Amino acid sequence: MGAGLCVLVSDSPESVEALGDSGFTFKGGDVTDLPRALTDLLSDPQYRISTGERARQRVRDNFLRENVVDEAGDDLDVNVQG
Repeated sequence: MGAGLCVLVSDSPESVEALGDSGFTFKGGDVTDLPRALTDLLSDPQYRISTGERARQRVRDNFLRENVVDEAGDDLDVNVQG
């Protein structure tokens, strides 16, 4: 995601949460859904590019060390002052 590439993940809750709206999912354990998802992705290069750009921005907004540390600090402040 951080490289600005389109991401395809299984539909596990953790993957879906990390992905947000910046990539694509397939049904885990469904042997026909992964090829379907890949075919969809391969059929629209511009959509893959724009989704990759959203993925990069999602990483910048949510997963950079500085952002995670700031957010964790805010959560600790709330719990301590609580």
